[in-house]
Amino acid sequence: MEKPHCRPAPVGTEAGSDGASNFTANPTVNTIFQRFAAQAKKKDVTFRVSAVLPEMLQIREDDLCSLLFNMLDNALEAAAQTEQGEILCSMQIRRQYLAIRCENTYSGTLRTDENGELLTTKDDASDHGFGLMKMRAIAKKYGSVLDISYDENRFTVMTALKLLPEKKNQ
Repeated sequence: MEKPHCRPAPVGTEAGSDGASNFTANPTVNTIFQRFAAQAKKKDVTFRVSAVLPEMLQIREDDLCSLLFNMLDNALEAAAQTEQGEILCSMQIRRQYLAIRCENTYSGTLRTDENGELLTTKDDASDHGFGLMKMRAIAKKYGSVLDISYDENRFTVMTALKLLPEKKNQ
């Protein structure tokens, strides 16, 4: 996957025929959600977001983009393969952490290695499967873990990234 492009959409973008919506005050997160909302609409996947965030976050923008792009890309790909595809994503500040939760429908088919670690379900595994590793590394960098759970038709990823002190913000 090429490097995510995370440039904010124009401020004040309203819901319209292009599928753009204001999901949150943070322009980077809002732009990412707009992009995935549009892609979900094209694939007939329900995309719901609850993101109560300030305009500025004390998280490096490249880390935030990488985490969300990988998380939502995986969610959209899986949800699009189900009859009633759905993605539910929530983000909020809790104490000094950015809590992120993404739940999506999926076909119920997963691949794991001998240790129970998830593997890519794509045919060309040598070129894929790096998204979860990248998300785990970002979670670890911010003092967290990537919590993954699933049942027969729902897949959930959660993390809580420790916010950087304001003086170190970008």
